[in-house]
Amino acid sequence: MRSVNTSMPLLSGRGLLLCVLLSIVLCWPTWIFSSHFVFADTGSYFRGGGAIWKTLIALLPDLWAPETAQTDGAVPARGAANLTTDASGASTVGRSFTYSAIVYAVYFVLGYSALPVLQAFIALIFVSALVDNEMVKKPLILFGGFVLIAGLSTLPWYSAYLMPDLFAGTIILYAALLIGRYDDLSRRQCVIFTTLAAILVTFHYGYPPLMAGLAALILIWRVFQRRLSIGFVAAAIIPLFFAPLLNMAASSAVLGEASATPQRLPILLARSLEDGPAYWYLQDACPGAGHALCEIFGDELPDNVGEFLWDKTGVTGMSAIKMNRIRDEELEVLVKAFAAYPWSQTQSLLGNAAKQAIMIGTGNIAAASSFDTRHNPVRSPADEVAPQALRAFDTIVVWATWIMSVPLILLMAMGLLSRQQIAIAAVAVAGILLNATIFGGLSAPVERYQSRVIWLLPVLSMLFVASWLGKRRPT
Repeated sequence: MRSVNTSMPLLSGRGLLLCVLLSIVLCWPTWIFSSHFVFADTGSYFRGGGAIWKTLIALLPDLWAPETAQTDGAVPARGAANLTTDASGASTVGRSFTYSAIVYAVYFVLGYSALPVLQAFIALIFVSALVDNEMVKKPLILFGGFVLIAGLSTLPWYSAYLMPDLFAGTIILYAALLIGRYDDLSRRQCVIFTTLAAILVTFHYGYPPLMAGLAALILIWRVFQRRLSIGFVAAAIIPLFFAPLLNMAASSAVLGEASATPQRLPILLARSLEDGPAYWYLQDACPGAGHALCEIFGDELPDNVGEFLWDKTGVTGMSAIKMNRIRDEELEVLVKAFAAYPWSQTQSLLGNAAKQAIMIGTGNIAAASSFDTRHNPVRSPADEVAPQALRAFDTIVVWATWIMSVPLILLMAMGLLSRQQIAIAAVAVAGILLNATIFGGLSAPVERYQSRVIWLLPVLSMLFVASWLGKRRPT
């Protein structure tokens, strides 16, 4: 029977309190600039969360109201339309059920500013699991490292970001934790981290494939180590399968149709249209192939992501029926486009992934002074302090991230890391590259996709320097 391992000192009541205090500090951009940091999609999560709670409440039986007979035996509609169409009748864009529900609940109870603290707290819990007794022997190093990371890395900005982006990094940390410290976790700790990871994977449709790649990597690693156990396999695959199963159950309950990616945007199709293969294929195949895309767009088929997804004549402005037809045939078009232009599609995937791997900054974050009644951000004027700070840090975080990662590279090159630390670092780097492939390669290379995970390198650098110094004999 497992017992709590004291080599993980921050997995305790005091450690959790420390994480709370540090998470408040980590969200300094919110407090210093009295601003919210948002993206164009931020409002949709809050609106979706409100609709989800309204729908869930409507699904609950009314225990106090008297039963009324239905003349035709039909069940009254319970608000599912709120999740499929907007006020104008256009199709809604699908968002994570869990993240939307959580952010709306946090907002409803505590306000918008509480969400950044919660996000930072969750990330710091996973970081704290990597802190061992050797590291805490050098508290000044840990404190100094935290100050540098909190002040100069992407971590504070993506903690303050009212989007689910930060959790891509925590999912990678979970895989690193399993490969490096799974045997140090008590059963209760393992259950807690696995449950947290399973919930986090549901926060974005891109996170299940990220978790799938990481799970495959760490399972293969443990096979070669001959240390594979039922518990480890469960910890690796439960977060992977929880997200699609939850989405299928939730979509079946509130939308009437089970789907692992309900109400998704056809982002992969948009990427292939802009890169060329899907556009070229449809030009040749239309109108004879009978695709909905040919019927809906005719000769005006968009050839870039923005126009296809967000323009007034794009998919987000369409009726739910048209949107669903495009969703249904997305995979078919992608397969046929790849078959017709395999090299071009592969080249664009690898090129975008390589570009994404080094593209970081704060350029995709916007500052908002407040929100309107529909949770749409009210953008701060460009001459205010918050937008100016974002522009300044767009350069600062690039240089600071790579400079703070140098100690990690040197420790590894000089053979000063333990096998456990090498495993943790290897999984973190693999996760960062996998993130670039999934989000940059299949969607579009933009700063926010890699910025939300690149903070892992400075964090590991800080932790491993403290560990190395903690192991050195006093002179």
